[in-house]
Amino acid sequence: MQYVRKGHLALRTPAGLYALQIKEIPAPGARKIEPRRWNERKTKPSWIETRGWEFTSTGKLELVVQGPGTSYNGDHYRDGTTVTVEGKLPEVFRSFEIHELQADWREQQRERDKAERRRLWESAVATAKDKYLEHARWEHFAERSRAWAAINQHRDFLQAAKEAANSTSPENHQAIQEQLDYAERTLDALDPIRQLSSLIPEIPEPRPEDLKPFLGNWSPHDPDRSRS
Repeated sequence: MQYVRKGHLALRTPAGLYALQIKEIPAPGARKIEPRRWNERKTKPSWIETRGWEFTSTGKLELVVQGPGTSYNGDHYRDGTTVTVEGKLPEVFRSFEIHELQADWREQQRERDKAERRRLWESAVATAKDKYLEHARWEHFAERSRAWAAINQHRDFLQAAKEAANSTSPENHQAIQEQLDYAERTLDALDPIRQLSSLIPEIPEPRPEDLKPFLGNWSPHDPDRSRS
């Protein structure tokens, strides 16, 4: 924590670690410190040279608090006309309680968001499984349809071959007839219409990879993982 090293005091609170830095408020209208030429002798400390502006004391203090929940440059508490920095210390300590409450709320919100994301993911997975089942059922039916169309094409050829076999020579007729009988038995065994039970698909439980086409941008493995 870089900001802790810059502080004059570190406080550990239920909301986290806070660094407190006390400094004097400079008066406006300070003169600019001209940069030293390369051949000039160094007469000022480095911390003054790097500051860039002369410091004009006002006697007023500023407390800067940095830690969880504070603004980017820290919360600033300055001496005012009626209330000094010391008088604002109760406000400082009260801010720690506010930051703790805000941190608790943000954590609860993260948990709610996480739970909602998981709910949406589980719903998407359930929908993807239904779509996978529908797709697999249709693909099985379409495959059986294609097989039936191919078998009918083979039957047309078989019928033409039977008619042509009547005019073959006696020495080849028996062998040809045996082959045609074998082809007919095979077609009967493969015909989905003669084996209607083959229309019933056996669909395995989907693997995560099987669900990818139906999950959109969701990962099939975990709601917090990116799809790959």
